[in-house]
Amino acid sequence: MARTSGYVRFECDRCRTTAYLAETSVEARNWYDIRRYRSSQATSGDPERKTLCSACYTEYVATVQDQDTDFDQWMTNTDNIEKARHAE
Repeated sequence: MARTSGYVRFECDRCRTTAYLAETSVEARNWYDIRRYRSSQATSGDPERKTLCSACYTEYVATVQDQDTDFDQWMTNTDNIEKARHAE
């Protein structure tokens, strides 16, 4: 019986879709390993590592882009800083 090596089992940590793919296949490029820090890890700790299928990765990117926009707006909104200083 012949054996074929070099296959990987992928499982999406979000939707639990699975696939068995050759490591070098084009389809394997549709799986993404991401790293994410939680808010409680803002100053230290190791990121969470997750594997996402293409569909979940697309949604993840949109979510992260929204978070980036919110953060950028927060960083540039200095009106709240002045209000907080005057309230002290």
